[in-house]
Amino acid sequence: AKGGIAIVMDPKTGEILALANEAGFNPNNIKGLAPEKRLNRAVTDAFDPGSTFKPFLIAAALEEKVIKETDKIFCEDGNFAVANRVFHEAGGKRHGYLSVREILKYSSNIGSVKIAQKLSKEKYYKYIQNFGFGTKTGMELPGESSGILRPMQSWSNVDTATIAFGQGISVTAIQLITAMSAIANNGVLMKPHLVRGMTDQNDNPIIMYAPEVVR
Repeated sequence: AKGGIAIVMDPKTGEILALANEAGFNPNNIKGLAPEKRLNRAVTDAFDPGSTFKPFLIAAALEEKVIKETDKIFCEDGNFAVANRVFHEAGGKRHGYLSVREILKYSSNIGSVKIAQKLSKEKYYKYIQNFGFGTKTGMELPGESSGILRPMQSWSNVDTATIAFGQGISVTAIQLITAMSAIANNGVLMKPHLVRGMTDQNDNPIIMYAPEVVR
């Protein structure tokens, strides 16, 4: 990899406990460094989330009761056509019947596509928005990107299928951990915060920030 991002968040409060970028730069020596090399990619860069997006699809489908955790879904032995596109499992894998739990465990693309079809693009889009994708989190760091979430009206059946396994949508790392933390926090989405508060030189609090529920 040319670089990477790591973020640690407390899911119950939204507090960012650690945030790092690699390959990064030395902020004490930025002479001659191009502006794009000085980005905080944890908040500025949008990327296709891939299979890390599948838990949000599963969460939406369970919440809407279009699936149960124990449901068995036929994953077509590795080949499944939607309109003019044939979908495959990553790495050439082939699966028959998988439970919803196993679709996550084995990261089945075809199982995810079939769950998205059961959910419908309208409901799926609503949950993607509710998890915070497509909008800035509003955390304190500058340069935050909204990611890319195209209007649902422009989605074809193929678009719905590809977004089911995290392609055709772009997210930021801070959006991703904030949304995943909502699952860990019993469905409560917290606003990410980098600073708990500020004190004077004697460590007396000047201002303290309380955890903020988004929805």
